[in-house]
Amino acid sequence: MTGRQQRRRWSAVRAAGEVGLVVSLVAGLIVAVGAAPALAGVTPQTGPGGAMAIAQAIAARSTTIAGASFLAVPPGTPDGTSTTPMGEFPTEGSSFGILTTGDVNSVPDTSTFASTNLSGGNVRGNTDFDVTVLKVDLAAQPGANCLTFDYKFLSEEYPGFVNTSFNDAFIAELDTSTWTTSGSTITAPNDFVVDSSQHVISINSSGLGGMSAGNGAGTAFNGTQSYNDNFYLPPGNAGGATGLLHAATQVAPGPHSVYFSIFDQGDHRLDSATFLDKLTVGFVPNPAVNCVPGATPVNFTLSLSPAPATNPLGTPQTVGAHLTDADGNNIPDAPIDFTVTGANPTTGAGTTNMSGTATFTYTGTALGSDTITACYEPSGPPCAALDSATTTWVNANPSISTTATNPVPAEGIASDSATVSGGWNPGGSVTFQLFAPGDTTCQTPIASQDGTLAGGSASSGRVTVGGPGTYNWVANYNGDPNNNPVSSGCGAEPFTVPKITPNISTTPSGTVPAGGNVSDTATVSGGLDPGGGVTFQLFAPGDTTCQTPIATETGPVSGGSASSGNVAAGAAGTYNWVATYGGDANNNPVTSPCGSAPVSITGQRLTGRAYALSARVTTFLGTPLIVLGPTPDTGFISTTSSSTTSTPCVAELAGLATGLATAGGLCANVTTVGFPGTSTSSASVTEVTVGTLPKITLRAVTSTSTSTCGGSTGGTTIDFLAIGNRVVISVPTQVAPNTTINTGTVKLVLNEQIPLTSRGQGLTVNAVHATVTLLGLVKVDVVVASSKSQIGNCPLGMLPARD
Repeated sequence: MTGRQQRRRWSAVRAAGEVGLVVSLVAGLIVAVGAAPALAGVTPQTGPGGAMAIAQAIAARSTTIAGASFLAVPPGTPDGTSTTPMGEFPTEGSSFGILTTGDVNSVPDTSTFASTNLSGGNVRGNTDFDVTVLKVDLAAQPGANCLTFDYKFLSEEYPGFVNTSFNDAFIAELDTSTWTTSGSTITAPNDFVVDSSQHVISINSSGLGGMSAGNGAGTAFNGTQSYNDNFYLPPGNAGGATGLLHAATQVAPGPHSVYFSIFDQGDHRLDSATFLDKLTVGFVPNPAVNCVPGATPVNFTLSLSPAPATNPLGTPQTVGAHLTDADGNNIPDAPIDFTVTGANPTTGAGTTNMSGTATFTYTGTALGSDTITACYEPSGPPCAALDSATTTWVNANPSISTTATNPVPAEGIASDSATVSGGWNPGGSVTFQLFAPGDTTCQTPIASQDGTLAGGSASSGRVTVGGPGTYNWVANYNGDPNNNPVSSGCGAEPFTVPKITPNISTTPSGTVPAGGNVSDTATVSGGLDPGGGVTFQLFAPGDTTCQTPIATETGPVSGGSASSGNVAAGAAGTYNWVATYGGDANNNPVTSPCGSAPVSITGQRLTGRAYALSARVTTFLGTPLIVLGPTPDTGFISTTSSSTTSTPCVAELAGLATGLATAGGLCANVTTVGFPGTSTSSASVTEVTVGTLPKITLRAVTSTSTSTCGGSTGGTTIDFLAIGNRVVISVPTQVAPNTTINTGTVKLVLNEQIPLTSRGQGLTVNAVHATVTLLGLVKVDVVVASSKSQIGNCPLGMLPARD
């Protein structure tokens, strides 16, 4: 059979597949022909952003991508990135790139038959279809001589259409893209991923051991889908891939572009794909042997870390080279050769440990960039595995330490010395600047002198200072070609011209009542004509270590003395003054000790009494007939502190033989507050009936009396009052003071208020005071809800006034 007859035969086979597919669509056996939904870890990439995403996914850690673009791409989603391990990828990092002639979403689906018509027309001839050309721009650093990347070619064309015109292909070119198609021929003079027979990587190439379904495991190209089931005539299953391959080509330092191309040949059907990763531009020893254009199987993988790195001159840089076999197993006891090119050329060697890692350490002594290359040569050149990393050496960072003379007398001689250590053989000079007191941020030097480094040290020489205060040296190492400048910094080198320390004594005011005014006077002696001011702080009782002032006053020093002025004291107790002289330009601050100036404050005398009911019946001669003592009665309360005295309320009071009075709900209370001094008494009766003629009936009666140093107040509330059948109050009423009602023999004083003037100031409030004279022979005296409050020992100028 001639080649032409064979091509026609395969064309017929493909046509049958096309017809079968159409029939299946009509029959509804295939439910969708559009793009499949993306599987986990596969991200379709389109447009300029997608091109850059793929470029960054395939770039090695040491490679800097300058730009990326699609020069050709068919409709749909043929290309993308993945973070899901599959088909031995990624080979470095966590992601890799995928270029296809169909739908990238189908690549990780192991149960699909990958065949998508993207309707992409010819780009470089008459038989290329669904073409992607990805351009990646990068820069080769000084010393770089080799560009490499890892890849795998996968296709559903294999094995059914090997040696036919359906010769899908993958091409990689450096700096210019010139491949073309014509009929079944692919011409690619700049392709550097050719197989061992110098053919482009395609369905028909047989180098590198060919393709196999096993190499496509974990992908759609795993050889599990039948050609016949998908209406293609070749027997058996579709799908296969190359092994993991490594491509290389020599480069010169400078900018470069890499063109990655993939396309269907002969028609749009049966997808092909390429996985891409670890795009590296670096140095290899003997590039004629170790960077030969072409593709080689990856039997070993070598990875360097860290990549890249930046180190100061004079510091060690250690890299680790990790060696694994094609199955990812660590390889111990393997020799690794290290070559450094660039600013600090050197070589070294190491042997992998049980974890498959060999280390190499060297120290940079010249500024610039180095490329570190690791090579594994198990049986001589070429390297079976290579990797490279970059290290950039920058100026060293020395440190500076200083020693200043301290203290220095006023108008004395000061000096400073500096030691510059670390870095890389620092030379040059140190500039010493002296800053005056008050220039705390070191803005304006009062002296500046240079000292030359000798043996790592320099000196400022002698500098005359002025008056007392804290001066600051700043030492600035000026750097040299290999070392960065460094400064001791403002505030790191203070020295002191001492001030004189004067004495301070204080005289506090005498004892006053709580709330009165206290003061303190300070005398500052010694020192050099002390000026400025004194801060007086007053501390409350209990703050015996003078931690938290309750008042702060400042007085100017005049003639050696200062006064706090008057400060209002609080509650009773022993207060403490502390006086602090703030110092001035010639004198140090000084503080009087805590406890040296105590002031005694005495508390107010707080008294009170309350009871709910009292009654007394006497003859005209004063002989008692019936006596009902104050009930319930708090008794006389006297204190200087806060207290509460409440008697148990009496629920019901009755049973007097004469039927003089009945009452219920009787309560009394006295409450005092130590400071500000307050005495409050209150009494209440829920209901009371006085059986006089006429009868007196009361409900909900309350009295209160309150006394402070500011005055005494009181009040009475009555909800109901009736005298005989006469209702006087029928709703809750606040009764005016000393309201008097006379009815026959009955005299009522409501809200009776009696000022108290002895032993201070106070007020008695009787809610109801009833007196009845019967035939001039018997007198009845009844007090309902009596409250008394009183206060004494108030400060001068605070005279209580009664409302």
